[in-house]
Amino acid sequence: MKKKKLKLFVASAILILIVVSAAVFVSIKLIKKEIQSERYYVSEDVEFCKQIKFLCKSGYEPFSDGNGCGCKLTPEQDNSGDDENKIFCNEGSRGADVCIELYMPVCGWFSSEIKCAKSPCAQTFSNSCFACSNNNVEYYTSGECPK
Repeated sequence: MKKKKLKLFVASAILILIVVSAAVFVSIKLIKKEIQSERYYVSEDVEFCKQIKFLCKSGYEPFSDGNGCGCKLTPEQDNSGDDENKIFCNEGSRGADVCIELYMPVCGWFSSEIKCAKSPCAQTFSNSCFACSNNNVEYYTSGECPK
């Protein structure tokens, strides 16, 4: 009887490990996509796009093309010509109850209301969730902060 319970416990633990691993993998892919994406599709069905309305996160605006519809960086947010690609924190990215423990460093840039003793007025965070959870952070850029 004890062997049967032990086998059931081990099988349950393995199943939980597989599910958690899959969730972490999907989260990593979504975070990478969000950080690197200048545009993303809400739908790839052109006809459906003509019938729907959708909101984009802060710093993005709606677009539609022959492949569907989605959100793209607004011109004032698109710094692809600069070394920085600013991603602004919005209400949806603030106040997370839990952030994934994934090291994908971002530089969280503090709002102009914060006075810093040295430049840059920024802090390196382990990922975008932790950066936007700090109410002093206005936007973040990929990678560690400049020294």
